[in-house]
Amino acid sequence: MARFIIRSLISAVVTMLLVSAALFFFIEVGSGDVTVKILGIESTPEQRASYRAQLGLDAPAWQRY
Repeated sequence: MARFIIRSLISAVVTMLLVSAALFFFIEVGSGDVTVKILGIESTPEQRASYRAQLGLDAPAWQRY
């Protein structure tokens, strides 16, 4: 019985990690540039770069995950 519970817990953790990684990937690929959506298309590249740095979006994907 203990083996079944441990196996179920491990399976649940692995499933949660895979779902979380898949959601992160799809959001990263599909969202486009978030700063343009927030600041508007008239914003300058310098403003967008500054806002990306404030939000931490300039960090690599593995660090943001």
